[in-house]
Amino acid sequence: MDVIYTIHEGSQKSVGSVLLSGLQHTKRSVATREIQVKPLDPLSQLDILNTQQRLYDLGIFSQVDTAVQDPDGTEQFKNVLVNVNESRRYTFNYGLGIEFQTGQPSVGNNQPQGETGVSPRVSFGVTA
Repeated sequence: MDVIYTIHEGSQKSVGSVLLSGLQHTKRSVATREIQVKPLDPLSQLDILNTQQRLYDLGIFSQVDTAVQDPDGTEQFKNVLVNVNESRRYTFNYGLGIEFQTGQPSVGNNQPQGETGVSPRVSFGVTA
């Protein structure tokens, strides 16, 4: 049995423009230098995935979404959309508690040695 493959190449699509959105505090140049997709370059899924990975690797974005605008359309130039959500700049955490101490048990005796006590516990943390 012989198998014959016939391949019909589609037309090559190119990048029209790259639209970056979602920046709040981060300078546009910081995100732009990590974008691997350039206008007029051939549209490459690998470049789009590398862009997403590089933006995540900066550590300042909690979410990075990339998409091609109208991927099934017939236009030769496609816009690439990059939407980012910045991570929180500061994290605060705190805790309150109380600790009870009943003393140390002694060997062969049911009466604990030492004094009974109560200690408050407070914790506070900030990360930047």
